Amino acid sequence: MSLSKPETTRYVGAMLALCYGCGLRVSELTHIKVADIDGQRQLLKVCQGKGAYDRLVIISPTLLTLLRQYWRAYHPVEWLFASTYHDVVYPLHESTFRKALAKAARLASITKPCSPHSLRHAYATHQLQAGMPLHQLQAQLGHHSIKSTERYLHWSPELGHQGCDLLASLGGMPWQPPTI
Repeated sequence: MSLSKPETTRYVGAMLALCYGCGLRVSELTHIKVADIDGQRQLLKVCQGKGAYDRLVIISPTLLTLLRQYWRAYHPVEWLFASTYHDVVYPLHESTFRKALAKAARLASITKPCSPHSLRHAYATHQLQAGMPLHQLQAQLGHHSIKSTERYLHWSPELGHQGCDLLASLGGMPWQPPTI
C-alpha cells in the first residue's frame, strides 16, 4: 500500500488512537485483524498477547467510530494495519509503528521520550484517574499479576467508577476521514 502524506497521517493517527485508546502493547497493535473487532459488543479480541494469552478489551464509542471511519477509508481485509511486500500482505512491522510514533512526536514538538509503551502507560494512568477499578484495569492490560498493575496506583489515589472514553475527552477525533 502506498499512501499520500495526508493518508499516512490518518493511518498513523488511527494506530496511535488504538494503541492509546485500548492500552495495547506494540506487538498486539500490529497483529490486530479486522475480524478481531466486535463492533456490536464494543470489544477487541487481543490474540496471543504477552504470555500467549487471548483477552477481550473494551473499545470506547469514540474509538469505535474512528475505527469504522478508518475501515471505510482503507478497506483492510485481514490485518487492520498491513504492509505489502511482493504482493504478499503482512501485518505491519513493529519498527514501522515505532518510527511513525517518533516522527509524530517530533512534529508535535514533544521533547520527552515517547514510545508505544508510553501510550500504554498513559492509558493505564488515565483510566485509574478516571476511576476504573484496579482489577478491571488488570484485565484490560492483560496482566496476570495484580502487582504489575499496581505500579500505576501512585499516579491516582482516588478510584471510583468504570473509566471513561479517553479519546472523547481529548476534544474530538485524532484524524478526519478523507473526503470521497
